[in-house]
Amino acid sequence: KMTQIEISDRKRMLIFVNIVISCIASSMLATALTTALLTSLRTIAGAIGTAVFVAIMTVVSDSSVEKYGENASMHGVNVAFFAMAAASLVMVIIAVAGTRSSRQRVIDDIMKD
Repeated sequence: KMTQIEISDRKRMLIFVNIVISCIASSMLATALTTALLTSLRTIAGAIGTAVFVAIMTVVSDSSVEKYGENASMHGVNVAFFAMAAASLVMVIIAVAGTRSSRQRVIDDIMKD
């Protein structure tokens, strides 16, 4: 047999306030940790991207010395920028396609209700 515990309105209010404050504090902590993680990942991705494009520039420059002579370095820079533009275009297409599908899911969920 369950027994009921008598709780005054003041105690109920204190319990409710405590729960709300705990939820807010935990979400703020999660936000801080998420922000720190994203900042770290952005820094690491930038370093990797820089290394990849410098490697492209160096390889192209070294392999085109005979054809371009002293302008081989400029050719390497041009090819590296072209690679950056191509990678950026691919990322934009992925972002637009991903956003469109998630937007459609939200619209579908709203229409169900």
